[in-house]
Amino acid sequence: MSSAAVSHASQPPADSQSSARPAQAQGASHPEAAQQAGSGNIGPYRLLERIGHGTLSAVFRAQAEDGRLVAIKLLSRSAAEDQRRLLRFYQGAKLAMALDHPGVVQTLEVGCHDGRHFVAMQHAEGGNLAQYIMKHGPFTEEKALELAIEVATALEYVHRHGVLHRDLNPANLLLDRDGRVLLGDLGLSKDLEHDLRLTCAGMGLGTPDYIAPEQIRDTQQLDWTVDIYGLGATLYVMLTGKLPFAGGTLAEKWTAKMRNAYRPPNALRPDLHPATVRLIESAMHANPRRRPADAAEFLRLARNCLALLRIPAATQKHRPAAHHSGETVWRVLVPAGDGRFQCRTGTTGQVIQAIVRRQFHADTLASRDGAEHFTPLGRLAPFQHLFRSSAAGATCPCPASGRASPSSGGLLRQALEMVSSLPAWGRDVLLSRTDPAKPPRKASRSSYVVAGSSLATIVFVVLRVLASLG
Repeated sequence: MSSAAVSHASQPPADSQSSARPAQAQGASHPEAAQQAGSGNIGPYRLLERIGHGTLSAVFRAQAEDGRLVAIKLLSRSAAEDQRRLLRFYQGAKLAMALDHPGVVQTLEVGCHDGRHFVAMQHAEGGNLAQYIMKHGPFTEEKALELAIEVATALEYVHRHGVLHRDLNPANLLLDRDGRVLLGDLGLSKDLEHDLRLTCAGMGLGTPDYIAPEQIRDTQQLDWTVDIYGLGATLYVMLTGKLPFAGGTLAEKWTAKMRNAYRPPNALRPDLHPATVRLIESAMHANPRRRPADAAEFLRLARNCLALLRIPAATQKHRPAAHHSGETVWRVLVPAGDGRFQCRTGTTGQVIQAIVRRQFHADTLASRDGAEHFTPLGRLAPFQHLFRSSAAGATCPCPASGRASPSSGGLLRQALEMVSSLPAWGRDVLLSRTDPAKPPRKASRSSYVVAGSSLATIVFVVLRVLASLG
């Protein structure tokens, strides 16, 4: 992409023949006729056919001079007469041209030909999700979650670059030839660090069925969660084939959104997993604080839902029996190598031993006592200290720890194994784990002797580690 393309993308060109790339021979066909017939030239692109249109723009399949297929978005003349809307068109193009991610539609250039403003984009051969759903119906739950994960991954990248999409819906999600989803149409996008204050008070932007209620109420105070709302509504449609707020005026839709008054997705698809239903309901909550905080949090929850679908149903229903010592029992999901998961059970001590042996990692999913919700081990209190010490650079038995010192690594491994071999009450004390809902365990005199001996050994080993590091 030329430097000229970037420098001219932020504002409409003064010359009607200018473009955001070096001047080239312009086609003879008039763009107005091209918009109606889907033929003619727009700048260096030959229009082939119209593949979509709306009140503000039309989208064409076109061919570049080198033979590549591209998509051309042509702004309508009436929209171009609105300087505020025209400025947003160029601002959105500038933001999109600065992004480079395999999950985001690539914007090639923006310009003006014969008084018609256009933007050239990567062509996605599979159409958009809205067209696919209308033709084929809703997706399977597993496929819908896979697509939502792809979108959330791209959204996390876009947000990390300070860009808010604000109009995330199935029509703006495109499919490539391999069925992968691409995040497109950043024309309403907002750069949080350089907001040109184009949104006037009381003028919400975005597609009414998918926008968050605060986009109608207060367009100047928006954050990442408006895109989470759009992604949740999109997942709803991918699974049900229905709009969550079908029918009614914009005011009626907004009222329904504020009351969370939509038909639950499991009322339309009773086979949906409860975790998937909870994900949609949280993402579409009227209160932004009740939604996943950002795309990374949505991504974690969606992967959790997918993992639950990929373990055998019998395993999901099985609740492991409590250990005879009263110790907490964990279910841990281990990849089976075919995209699915096996479920293993074990006590806290056994899980710690598996971490020591590098069998479980910080992102390995686990649930306490058979609870439905799975969480990465690195986020669970009994195991966090193992991975925190890795992040701090200390020797720790986890993949992120890097190369360990041979002398200190073996000593710490001995210490951790000794911790796991302690009686449950002794390990709880050592790891500062207390549960006020449970009475303290009674220990025999021999247990005290064993625990005391083990604790003394651990202290000795730790002192040796510190000495070796000093």
